[in-house]
Amino acid sequence: MRVNSLVMPHARITGKATGLVSAAKASALLDELAASPAIHTGIPSTAAHSASADAEFSYRLLLAILDGPEPRYFHATFNEHSADADIEDLLTRVNRLLGAASTRTYPLGEKADPP
Repeated sequence: MRVNSLVMPHARITGKATGLVSAAKASALLDELAASPAIHTGIPSTAAHSASADAEFSYRLLLAILDGPEPRYFHATFNEHSADADIEDLLTRVNRLLGAASTRTYPLGEKADPP
């Protein structure tokens, strides 16, 4: 399975990576993520933020699983600097999935070669 990650903390991409992981390993890691107490099922509701620019920043993590006829979505809202054990566990699980076979395709801080 192909695993992609995209980091956009503001209006620009600061990290992008891709990699291949066995279907069994990816499935196990995704099941771990979905079971985290910090994860919520579905697309995050932006109703509270719909009239403001904060709507796009109403969550910190969005997970889309495209392995069936309909996509499955999960999301989480958190402060990554929190001492909350559930958040620390979630971030460990996310990093395990992204690091499983990930090659950076847009490394932060590297300048592109001139055309």
